[in-house]
Amino acid sequence: QLAHARLFPFQVMLEGEKLMVTYNDTPDNETIMPGMEILSINGRKAPEIIGLILERISGDGYIQTGKRKRLERLFAQSFWLFIDQSPEFTVVVSNTVGKEMSVMVAGVLSSERTTNRNANRVNDPMMKAANQLNGSKDNISLRFVDDKSIAGLRIKAFDGQAFVSKLDSLFLLLKRENTKALILDLRGNGGGVDEYGAALVSQFTDKPFRYFDRIHLQSIAPSFATWKPQTFVSLREGTMPDSNGGYLVKPSLHTGVGEQPPGKHPFMGSVFVLMDGGTFSTSADVTATLQKLTNAVFIGEESGGTAEGNTSGLNALIKLPNSELGLKINMYGYWNALSMGGKGRGTLPDYTLETRIADLLQGQDRQWLLALSLARNVTKK
Repeated sequence: QLAHARLFPFQVMLEGEKLMVTYNDTPDNETIMPGMEILSINGRKAPEIIGLILERISGDGYIQTGKRKRLERLFAQSFWLFIDQSPEFTVVVSNTVGKEMSVMVAGVLSSERTTNRNANRVNDPMMKAANQLNGSKDNISLRFVDDKSIAGLRIKAFDGQAFVSKLDSLFLLLKRENTKALILDLRGNGGGVDEYGAALVSQFTDKPFRYFDRIHLQSIAPSFATWKPQTFVSLREGTMPDSNGGYLVKPSLHTGVGEQPPGKHPFMGSVFVLMDGGTFSTSADVTATLQKLTNAVFIGEESGGTAEGNTSGLNALIKLPNSELGLKINMYGYWNALSMGGKGRGTLPDYTLETRIADLLQGQDRQWLLALSLARNVTKK
């Protein structure tokens, strides 16, 4: 039904309890512009809408930052599912000088959004600024500043066949350039391959380390699994019984539970990590392990994924007989090799700094600028 539904036609972001417009996805409305605050939609106040959606969005542990990022990404769909399925919207907004206005707009199909957004000229300033902030389109990108004494490494996802070899080559380059400080940007990184996370952590230590403490399964032959025969064989041969019940994965099945070697060219300088509510899954495992193993400084928001681990990896797909609803059951319980503090929490920042709509419109990255300032203080000593 969502594919054919006329949804709320604006992209949004949260600033505290405020709902801010990031893009206008209508084909012809030029009244509501990026940077404006949405005060109400169809008579419902923005704080009420935010609260109703957040309490219905699943999150990791007790973390709110991840839920807020998910609300931003899926606001139109969530509004339709949980608030109002009207195809038209009366939107009350406030502009940057506080002037209020009420506008009636029609909903848009999800398939129309990108075309509308690109064609609507009110989005031009935001799109220009976003292109400036997004930088390289590569999954892994490195840039130098200040005569190469400082570098910025951005990783969008733990994905790609050449991931590990790319890391090795970049860290060799950092060594050759005698870089003193590195800003690691994991904002919006939703995870990926487990082993790639361990490979990144290895680049910041010159000693062997543990990445996962254990990977646990409740069953290695669940009745609902429709895996290939070899998967059942691999689980039988690659696990051992857990004295507390269930099974533990052996290093022969998943190298992440074994001892990890240090990187070929480990970076031992000052490290500053940028993270937010979109730092999830493997990316959250990385931030948690780096916080344990290094003296890295963390900037931004609490990671969207818990520091202690997650449930993901191997999964089984089942279809419920009556509703025919498809469900994916994740089988691996990952436990990071950490001495845990508060359970159900992510990696906490040393400097909390949220993104604001005004910064985006100006093409200004406050988290990066703070990290750069701190890095310069270190390299000048």
